[in-house]
Amino acid sequence: MKEAIDIMHLKTFGKTTEWNQFLTKCLNLNDLKTLADTLYGLQKGMDDAVKKKINDEKMSVFFIRLQRSIEMTMKKIIRKKFPLPNDNPLYTGNDISKFIEIKRKRDHEFEKYLRKVSY
Repeated sequence: MKEAIDIMHLKTFGKTTEWNQFLTKCLNLNDLKTLADTLYGLQKGMDDAVKKKINDEKMSVFFIRLQRSIEMTMKKIIRKKFPLPNDNPLYTGNDISKFIEIKRKRDHEFEKYLRKVSY
């Protein structure tokens, strides 16, 4: 069973630079599993904080920012592993419409994966 991450402790003693280094390391290693485990732990930790009634608006915003940064890093890894021409907003090829359906399918699979690994 995956461990909960203490959100209060992370908010109090965590450093932005260390968090960014963690995300960068996972991105460079294409490590979706570590990111998924961390996401689960954060969500479980936030659930514990809500049950103990120690959460407040600032903690909720902090949690959402952490969760979003993990999701964005995971999405970057997926795009790196399965690149498509229309991932680049500057792409001007005439064949962009044929990649739209493929991109939607990839994004849908990613959303399903996120639901599967979430708490």
